[in-house]
Amino acid sequence: MSVSSLAFLIVFVAYILEFIMDYGDIWNALCFRINNKNQNASERDFQIIAETFFEKLGWSQYRHEIITQKTIPIGSTNTVKPDIIIESNGKKLFVVELKKPNISISERNVEQLFSYMRLLRLNIGILLGETLQVYYELPDVNKSPMKINEISYTSDSIDGINLVKLLSKNEYAHEKLNRYCEDNIAKIKCHKISNEYIDLLCSELGQDIIINMMKEKLSTEYSNEIITSIIDEISIRISRKGRASQSFVAQTSGVHLVQKEQHSSNLEHTNINGSMSLDGLISTIGMKAFVKYYDILKNNTMQDIIHHMKLNENYTLNTLRTKASIGKKIFRDNLELKALQIISKSDRVDDATKKDAQRLLTGVI
Repeated sequence: MSVSSLAFLIVFVAYILEFIMDYGDIWNALCFRINNKNQNASERDFQIIAETFFEKLGWSQYRHEIITQKTIPIGSTNTVKPDIIIESNGKKLFVVELKKPNISISERNVEQLFSYMRLLRLNIGILLGETLQVYYELPDVNKSPMKINEISYTSDSIDGINLVKLLSKNEYAHEKLNRYCEDNIAKIKCHKISNEYIDLLCSELGQDIIINMMKEKLSTEYSNEIITSIIDEISIRISRKGRASQSFVAQTSGVHLVQKEQHSSNLEHTNINGSMSLDGLISTIGMKAFVKYYDILKNNTMQDIIHHMKLNENYTLNTLRTKASIGKKIFRDNLELKALQIISKSDRVDDATKKDAQRLLTGVI
């Protein structure tokens, strides 16, 4: 290789390395400008910050790639003006809604972004406000776009730098941005399932789960008499790490075991009779409650289920969590049809509830 070729290669590599580092610089610059902005700054000031941000990402206003405050007609009398639309060769790529960082983002701001996404037929929208939020409309799903990431303006944030790179002109590819959104949705679902199972373990039912695991482990070495005597001498309470009482004397991954005679006054006793059957699950959640909240249990998160029940029932928070956890478990284990069949034939529930159970069965079978 000649000296001139080697020199060119060194300069080229240095340029590439400098360019890679720029994504961090661009993100940090955005964080600095937003975090140090005067609280009384106008919306126009924030608009300029956002436009400068996208200019640094390689998009150009004079090339008509950063379209600001474009008037778009709706019907014969109304118009809207999205804050920023990013285009390339006349093709719209994503839309940006702005909200001053010192004002909390409201549901109305989010709905405004959704309306722009639908109007422009875009599946990705960015909301720049007190945080940076990314919304993605799932294909073939008749639901509102989903928030797939929310990033605080923190210097050197990996999430922030990665997103900046994906939104840059040089790196932009719609397939890559879609994959980013779908990967984040997968993480959200994983987190949701984990939290639901943790909630289940932290409920009264969680005690039975741990007891059964202990019984299964002990049964390989000890007789039923010994197992019963061991379990009869302990109580179990499960809590998320960092929330446990300091008085517990033994801890393993957030599971606390104490002798009954020492702490019986402040721990709930476990049921030593083994696993909870479907009948037991139904009994705990309540036949009427299971039928009444069937669709809510089927289609909502733990938090939403608790919220719905709280509006209509006079349950304690612990009871709400237990009923929601057990209801979700019935669906997770695909036992909902069997549960409805049991309820529809039970003589321990009113006729109206039995009829509702039969109606639900007819609708799903």
